[in-house]
Amino acid sequence: MPFSLIKNFNEPLVDNLLKVRKKPFADIYDFVVRCKDFLNEQNFKMLILSGCLDVFKINKQTLVNNIELL
Repeated sequence: MPFSLIKNFNEPLVDNLLKVRKKPFADIYDFVVRCKDFLNEQNFKMLILSGCLDVFKINKQTLVNNIELL
């Protein structure tokens, strides 16, 4: 699914995501560290619910419930 189809994702946000993902993410914490400057809590939640973070093999509900700890 293209990032642009995710609710509240605008072109600059998508461009930033594409820039940081050129190097694979080691884990969810690496993703958060590299994206925290331009993603807010709602953006993270939309990524989780859309399945974009399924690659980290962490339950979606667990991620959503602990989003503030990331």
